[in-house]
Amino acid sequence: MVPPLAPELVARVVEMTLGAAPGEATHWTGRAMAEAAGISLRSVQRIWAAHGLKPHRLETFKLSRDPDFVATMHDIIGLYLDPPEHALVLAVDEKSQIQALDRTQPGLPMKKVRSGTMTHDYKRHGTTTLFAALDVPTDPPEPWFFAGLKIMPQLGELATPMGHVSPHPTIPPSVSTATIVLSTISGVFAPDTLAPPPGMGRLT
Repeated sequence: MVPPLAPELVARVVEMTLGAAPGEATHWTGRAMAEAAGISLRSVQRIWAAHGLKPHRLETFKLSRDPDFVATMHDIIGLYLDPPEHALVLAVDEKSQIQALDRTQPGLPMKKVRSGTMTHDYKRHGTTTLFAALDVPTDPPEPWFFAGLKIMPQLGELATPMGHVSPHPTIPPSVSTATIVLSTISGVFAPDTLAPPPGMGRLT
């Protein structure tokens, strides 16, 4: 029977795990810790499991720099739970930096005993951003999609009073203003996108 490890050795392994990684490594590995502590890999794994340590995992986070974040959060939740009457509430999210790529030469089609071909390199035709606007109060929520580098002009067509533009097929004639909930993309905070288009009742 293998004798249990001394508490001092266990504490040393835990302390080393929580400290700096060895050399130029990004984190401790089981084998590296076993070699440094002079114990087996299985002993290291048992110590890490007992203390809930997972050096190979890394969780990401981002703190909002908005000083009014709490008030804005309550405002947005209120929009979803109790949307204004005669208004449109859209939750907008984006997939940015979509590359338009093309191969440098035409490929050959697939034939018998031969796969289709394409060049290993490509040429780039710029990037674009895909926006998805979800009409939350509807049941089920109705999605809208549009692409472009500037979001506000397109949202402005939705937010302008219906008498001034051609109505969107899904917008009831009674809707006169729109509330747009945007995520924290760079375009939202750019100077030319901070000002709501004419007719927009509210921009959160």
